[in-house]
Amino acid sequence: MIPLRLTVKNFMCYRDDVPTLHFDSIHVACLCGDNGHGKTALLDAITWALWGVARATPTGTGSINALRMADLMHMGQTDMSVEMDFTASDQLYRVVRRHTVGVRGRNSRTTLELQIATDDDGETFRSISRNTVRETGIRISEILNMDFKTFVNTAYLAQGQADLFTTSTPTERKKCLAEVLDLSYYQRLSDDANTRSRSLRDDMQQALTAINLHSEETARKPEYKQRLATVNAAIAETAPQAESQREQVEFLRAEVHRLQSLQTEFAALEQRVKSAQADARVLRQRAVADEGRAANYRETITNAPQIMQGYDALQSAQTEIARLDTALSQKNCLDSQRAALAQAIALQEERIAATRRTLRQRISAELEPRANRLPQIKKQQEALQQRHATLAKQLGAVERQRNDAAGIDAGIRTLSQDNERMMAQMQDTRRKFDMLEQGDATCPLCNQPLGADGQQHLRAEYQRTGVESKAAYSENVKRIDALKNKRKTAAAEVAALEAKHNSSSRALTAEDANLKRDEQDSLQAQEDLAAARVALADTERMLQDKSFAKNERYELAELETTIAALEYDAEAHQQARKHVGELRQFDAAHHALNEAQANLPVVDEALRTTRQMLAERQSDIESTNERMSALTQDLKSLPSLTTTLSAAVLQSERLENELRRAEIDRGVLESNISRCEDLEKQISALQLRHKRLARDKSIYDELTVAFGKNGIQALVIESAIPQLQDDANAILGRVTDNRMSLKLELDESTSERLEIRIGDELGTRDYLTFSGGEAFRINFALRIALSRLLARRSGAPLPVLFIDEGFGSQDKSGQERLTEAIQSIQDEFEKIIVITHIEQMKESFPVRIEVSKGERGSTFRIV
Repeated sequence: MIPLRLTVKNFMCYRDDVPTLHFDSIHVACLCGDNGHGKTALLDAITWALWGVARATPTGTGSINALRMADLMHMGQTDMSVEMDFTASDQLYRVVRRHTVGVRGRNSRTTLELQIATDDDGETFRSISRNTVRETGIRISEILNMDFKTFVNTAYLAQGQADLFTTSTPTERKKCLAEVLDLSYYQRLSDDANTRSRSLRDDMQQALTAINLHSEETARKPEYKQRLATVNAAIAETAPQAESQREQVEFLRAEVHRLQSLQTEFAALEQRVKSAQADARVLRQRAVADEGRAANYRETITNAPQIMQGYDALQSAQTEIARLDTALSQKNCLDSQRAALAQAIALQEERIAATRRTLRQRISAELEPRANRLPQIKKQQEALQQRHATLAKQLGAVERQRNDAAGIDAGIRTLSQDNERMMAQMQDTRRKFDMLEQGDATCPLCNQPLGADGQQHLRAEYQRTGVESKAAYSENVKRIDALKNKRKTAAAEVAALEAKHNSSSRALTAEDANLKRDEQDSLQAQEDLAAARVALADTERMLQDKSFAKNERYELAELETTIAALEYDAEAHQQARKHVGELRQFDAAHHALNEAQANLPVVDEALRTTRQMLAERQSDIESTNERMSALTQDLKSLPSLTTTLSAAVLQSERLENELRRAEIDRGVLESNISRCEDLEKQISALQLRHKRLARDKSIYDELTVAFGKNGIQALVIESAIPQLQDDANAILGRVTDNRMSLKLELDESTSERLEIRIGDELGTRDYLTFSGGEAFRINFALRIALSRLLARRSGAPLPVLFIDEGFGSQDKSGQERLTEAIQSIQDEFEKIIVITHIEQMKESFPVRIEVSKGERGSTFRIV
């Protein structure tokens, strides 16, 4: 993995205005700045973007202690992100990891996006992210071919963790070395071979189980054959018996069916006899009835002359009845019309009489009293004129009172104007008096200064004038008050007179209008009275002369003439009805005569036919009885034959069931024998498959061991340890002036532990006994050796090396040696980033990334 570009936002001490860090032109650089300004935070941003952990420490149990998300986010912010472009296996990638905090810390969310460049310029990317953050993180580790733990053990000498590999347990060192050598590939092969071996073992067990089950089944094959022979013998014996019994049943069933048909015929004949006997009874009854009807018809025909004479008399009487009925109907209709006309004439006469009564009542009760009031109304109008004259005189007195009130108002206005004038005069006098009091007064006439005498004279004059004006003013006020009281009294009197006059005037006006209305009503009554008397005379003349309803009277006379022409006599009508009643019997007799004459030939023919049919029915009954007698002899054997058939059917069914069961058993046994033969073939095939599976399992077992920890992996580690040891000693000798060396040894008992032996001029000692500076050189040498080993594994130069601090434990000579060591290995790495705060170390590097911290967080610049 080679980083190319890093962009951070709100990550640890960095805010959102941090420039992008470009690694393109950097080979070896120093990341410098004061402690706490954010040097290590940039490397934490790289590990957080790739693996989601920062400032992390792998533990001895395989877990990782790392900072929480809340510790990584800049204080007071709700989101952070890191975006980094990097190359791996010559392919450009971009990873973007973001974290957002929800309201009150809830619903926090982390997203991870992995993209791959789609062009050579690295301008266009497409997403290759997986479904979840975890799956995408696994994909990143696959692309990098290392996880975070391998990274910090090889390429990243983290601050305070330079001794991570050295202080790990021997077992952890062995695991780390295996990861650097990518032995997980062989382990996966071993695991796959072991999985395949277990699968083959299961298949072998299944094949063996099937062989055992099939063998148990094939062992019963002789038994099946013996039972089949027994069943075949039983079938050979039973089949002829069953066939013979079937033929016997068919014969008996046919005979029973024949007798049952005869039985059905017997029942039909029996029913036929019953039906014929019933028909004979009906025919005999019909013959008796026809004989009676024929005798009645002949008797009626014998009395034909008497019947016809009575019937003719009935016809004549009915004709007279019809004429009288018609005359009565017409008379009733005419009587109704006559009554209607008489009622109409009476109504008109009553209407005219009512009009006469109304006119008489109106003349006496209404018109004559109203017409006779006119002289009295004239006298009332003359008296009203005199009252109008008196009211006019009262109006003159009101005008005089109103004029007196106007004079009082004029006096009040005059006195008020005098008071206004005197008030102005008094104010002017007061002003002049005040001027005299101020001194240096001048004469108001000549404008000359006044002496003391002059002032005293004017002062006395002003006082006198003021007193007189005030007295006159007060007198006027009294007079004004008196006039106002008088005016108020006069106004009240005028109002009272006006109210009285207005009331009287309204009353006279209303009375005058009423008299005029009464006069007009009396005159109108005189005119209406004359007209009413004329109408009353006309009404009395019409009633006396009967000159009303002329048309109705004419129609009534015509109806009387028509009714008389009908010549209807009620008594004659009653006698005719009585005579018709006496002759009514001849109507029925005549009808019976006609029926007898028409039906006697028909009845005679029907009687002949009935007697013939009765003879036929009697003959049919006799022949049917003879056939039934013959059938009775044949049907006597039916019960015993039916019993014999039932027994034969039961015997046939028993034989058929035995034969069917035997055939089923034969089919089952033949199927079992055939299945045993198939199973024998399957057993042979399963035995061959079990042998082949055993051979394959043996091969996969050998591969499991070969690719396992004690196989190829052990050989690779054994071959890599000398290279790792030589590389570490070469660097350690360079930085210690060949005073120190180390030795790597695998535990001979288990080969699962990697021990480190460190020696100097004093001998071999434990790692913990060395000083801090010496320990850092040992760690530095081992880390560089591990990185070289990692490069040899991939066949390419080492990608990147991060060294975070550690120089503070060295003296000046040690620092120079470490610097020289870094320079000596710089060509082996694509990029080397050294983090330090020591001033004299900065000048040893061609490129510096200087980190500083301000009010808005940390930032950096490349020098």
